[in-house]
Amino acid sequence: MKDDPAADILNGARKYVVSGGSPELNWNNSHLVSGDIATELRALKEQSGPLLQVHGSATLLQTLFAHELVDELKLWTFPVTVGRGKRLFESGTTASEFKLKKCEPLPNGVIMTIYTRVQT
Repeated sequence: MKDDPAADILNGARKYVVSGGSPELNWNNSHLVSGDIATELRALKEQSGPLLQVHGSATLLQTLFAHELVDELKLWTFPVTVGRGKRLFESGTTASEFKLKKCEPLPNGVIMTIYTRVQT
């Protein structure tokens, strides 16, 4: 098996798992965030270290939007229709203003966009 530099980076990174339960944290360097999620994440954001990222949790993002904890959105738009499913911007999502920082079409038709929060 060959070394995978991307896997090495992810395996070595500190990972925060947000949960209302008590999941088994088997992935190396994983830490549970529970209780008052907004307060806990606000405290994590104030610490020095790499950026905090959310991958694939529209439910957690709704909490982050509601507590104004999203500073930047990196969205990848794929040219496919998948029908029903979880929506990133659900009904009731807290209104926030973001400014386009970057937009890049990729050769496969995917569009990568980066938005930063407009500070009010």
